[in-house]
Amino acid sequence: MENWVSYYNQEQYGFSESFKKELSKQLGERFIKNLDYENLFEKYFYNLFLGMEEIEIREKDNYVFGNAEIISPDSRTRSLTICWKSDFFEEKLEIHKQDVEGKIDFFFCSDFPTEELKKYIKYKKPKKHTSSNDPFELDLNFNNFPDLSIKFEVKEKFTLEEENEIVSIFKRNVNIYVSDFKENLILLDFQNNNEEVLEKEKEFINESLNLIKSFAFSHKISGAIIS
Repeated sequence: MENWVSYYNQEQYGFSESFKKELSKQLGERFIKNLDYENLFEKYFYNLFLGMEEIEIREKDNYVFGNAEIISPDSRTRSLTICWKSDFFEEKLEIHKQDVEGKIDFFFCSDFPTEELKKYIKYKKPKKHTSSNDPFELDLNFNNFPDLSIKFEVKEKFTLEEENEIVSIFKRNVNIYVSDFKENLILLDFQNNNEEVLEKEKEFINESLNLIKSFAFSHKISGAIIS
């Protein structure tokens, strides 16, 4: 999986070896999960490029964002955004130059073209999902888009750190205003409200909730209501 990411103009950006290793591993795992196919890189050619186009590295809400390109099996190039987060370094815009092994989390952002990239795959043996294994249930209603709320039904009170972790997941999307976490509720104010944007933001919300399901404290949640 490590060889699926390629770098251009390495001397300009100074990505450390540990940064590249963690990026390749974590984004590779998320890529497989997003496309919902085991052994993806063994059967299909996808390649992530950093630096093919000039990278604009910027910070917002404790996340660092950078642009990248993904190459699909038909050699088509698509632009997307990746982001990373680490609480171990004060200079956020210099994280990519540091030794980050075990100290950083990588994510794809809301412009990840899931459906476009899925169309190259023959889903003979998709990954199996069993709802009984889900830590909590979802009740999704997008009728109030672009102003949505997410109410978490909890079995056990969150710590402040856990509340902040939930909020930070949604702040990966720079096109959303995310409120503070209050009484197990967060408010999402989307800056665009056309139908095409809605479909992409639905994917982002679902991906974010799935990330929350993977957290160690997800057992505290019995359900999440989006309205």
